[in-house]
Amino acid sequence: MALIHKITFEIIQGYNREDSGTDDYFEVDDLIALTISILNKKGYTTTFCCSGHPFINLSEAFADNSDALNGIPGMQEILENTNPEFKHKYVGKFTMSDVYCYIAFAEPVHFDALPDGFVLDKDDKCLTKDFSQKPGKWACINEIVENMKQLYLWATALPDDNG
Repeated sequence: MALIHKITFEIIQGYNREDSGTDDYFEVDDLIALTISILNKKGYTTTFCCSGHPFINLSEAFADNSDALNGIPGMQEILENTNPEFKHKYVGKFTMSDVYCYIAFAEPVHFDALPDGFVLDKDDKCLTKDFSQKPGKWACINEIVENMKQLYLWATALPDDNG
């Protein structure tokens, strides 16, 4: 995982969750970090993202309000967080697998063109791509890398969002 600064959107790696100073950062998958940094620098505010995973696992997402968690694919339940040590009020439990990647946005977004195979949801707040379901984990890993390259090239070509 990588950390992206909440204001400058610069990326750091090689941290420990208990490190001091990491409160000013949010965590993202390594392979999508460059794209998320670029999108936020250009004014397209992201909320959650996933580059895809070649193995099925359970995960959590944290947010200040439950509505922010609603657009995450695979979301199974949203719980009110009662642990006072956590900064966020809600935690969502969801399953990640190798079948998709996504970027969720804070507000509806409009793009003249999308990367090949990617679609926006009906609310224009989540960009997703279903994987091709090629057999084998190596094929999945290759598809993840190719999707992230495609997203990166697309994001670098986008204009700044002045709206």
